[in-house]
Amino acid sequence: MASGTLFLAIAYIAMIGIIGGWTWKLLSRVGELSDRLSAAESTLAISQPNEEEE
Repeated sequence: MASGTLFLAIAYIAMIGIIGGWTWKLLSRVGELSDRLSAAESTLAISQPNEEEE
């Protein structure tokens, strides 16, 4: 009984760790994507005139 409970606890901890690592990696990739989009938007805004100014 104790070994089954211990195995289940280890499995839950591993699962939480895997989900946490995946979430951390996902959020870091979203941050990098946001930075790239901001850089692209600023580049396009410099190279093309804004429609509001016309």
